[in-house]
Amino acid sequence: MMKASAFSAPQEILRCLPEALKTFVSERDLIYAEELRLRAGKRMMAVRGGQSVPLSETVVSAGQIAETVMRICNHSVYAVTEQIKNGFLVLRGGVRVGLAGCVLSREDAVENMKEFSGLNFRIPREKIGCADKLLSQIVTGGYVKNTLLLSPPGCGKTTLLRDLVRSLSGRGFRVCVLDERDEICAVHHGIAGFDVGENTDVLRLCPKTVGIELAVRTLSPQVIVADELWGEAELRAMRYAAGCGCALLTTMHGAKRSALSEELPFEVYVTLGRKNGPGTVQEVYTRA
Repeated sequence: MMKASAFSAPQEILRCLPEALKTFVSERDLIYAEELRLRAGKRMMAVRGGQSVPLSETVVSAGQIAETVMRICNHSVYAVTEQIKNGFLVLRGGVRVGLAGCVLSREDAVENMKEFSGLNFRIPREKIGCADKLLSQIVTGGYVKNTLLLSPPGCGKTTLLRDLVRSLSGRGFRVCVLDERDEICAVHHGIAGFDVGENTDVLRLCPKTVGIELAVRTLSPQVIVADELWGEAELRAMRYAAGCGCALLTTMHGAKRSALSEELPFEVYVTLGRKNGPGTVQEVYTRA
């Protein structure tokens, strides 16, 4: 897959903000930020190094949040209903916008959200080479071990995952990325916004439970990649892929490997933290 020309995620975020809010935030503010947070009745915050920093003393109004949502979805909320049901919206450049508001549900399933009260713009990073030290522990003799990256939110697991995809693809492995939230590869008009290698295929905005079967049947991947594994249904799909001979590379929220079931289909567990910044590898455990 070819890589798109350089694209600025901060510029895309600024495009979506009402004019009154743009006064208080610059592209430079966002270049060095991990997140931009808007909350109704609160100050606009940038998150840097895990700490929230106010960008002004002016509070954000509920109307400004509503206007921002309309700008994000190009004034067609109906067109992004499926994304909203999953609690986020997607911007070009791999920016995921988390949503807070009134959740409409039925029988434990979310049907929609309304009256948005908060937005979390997560700003993606590309760090070429950050996964180099892990490769020798994941790839052995032309074989990719089933690997799980484990960390709390905001510790750089998606950034590390992205670079592992690039590296594996560069070594000639056929990789299929299930980019459920469009933030691993940031594909726009068929072209990846991040360097994910020439041997990588991407299934965008596709649930893992559906995408794994599609990938196995139609794309003959050697490695299947997904972000934020969650729930028994997704785990069953991962076991199916492993049973078909595909290597697994995925992430999961969590702080300790010891809290996980021994029945998970992984051979290598990588625990991340923030001790030396996002993406700090704390432990690499290889199951015997």
